[in-house]
Amino acid sequence: MGTTPEMQAGITSEMVGGGASWVGDAGMTSELQGGNHVGDAGAEALAAALRDANCKLHTLQVARNGVGAAGAEALAAALRDANCNLHTLDIAINDVRDAGAVALAAALGDANCKLHTLQVAYNCVGAAGAVVLAAALRDANCKLHTLNIASDACGMGRGWEMQTITSELQGRRR
Repeated sequence: MGTTPEMQAGITSEMVGGGASWVGDAGMTSELQGGNHVGDAGAEALAAALRDANCKLHTLQVARNGVGAAGAEALAAALRDANCNLHTLDIAINDVRDAGAVALAAALGDANCKLHTLQVAYNCVGAAGAVVLAAALRDANCKLHTLNIASDACGMGRGWEMQTITSELQGRRR
C-alpha cells in the first residue's frame, strides 16, 4: 500500500478530522518543520481542519514544505471561513507564486479573516502578487499588521511594489 502526501507529512485523519485535539487546544501553534514535504495535499488537509468549528489554532507555520499555489489557495479559502481562528500564517520559502498571493490577498479583504501576520517571503511572488497584496492592505476588512514578502530569486522586493507594501503597512500600525 502506498503512502499519501498527508501520511508522508505525518498528517493523519485523526489530526485533521472532527476537531481533533491536534487542532483543538486554545492558542495552539502548529509548526511543520521544513522538509516534511507537506505539499498542496497537506495544505488542503490543514485548510479543512482550520474550517472546523472545534479548531482553535492561532498560528500555522508551513515554511519550506513544498506548498504551491493550490495549497495557498486552499489555506486562503480557510481564512475566509468564519470558523477559522488563525492569526499568523507562515508560508514562506515555498512556491505559492502570484496565483497563491492573489488568493491570500482576496482572503485578507474578507470580513471573516482574522489574520494579523502573513509570512510569504521567498515564494516567487512577482509584481502581480505584490499589487494585489498592496490593494488588500487598503481594504477596511484587512486586519493584517505584519507582512513579510522579502525578495527572492524571482525578483520581488525591488522597486515600487515593495515601497507600496511598506508604506501601506506603516499606515496600519497604531
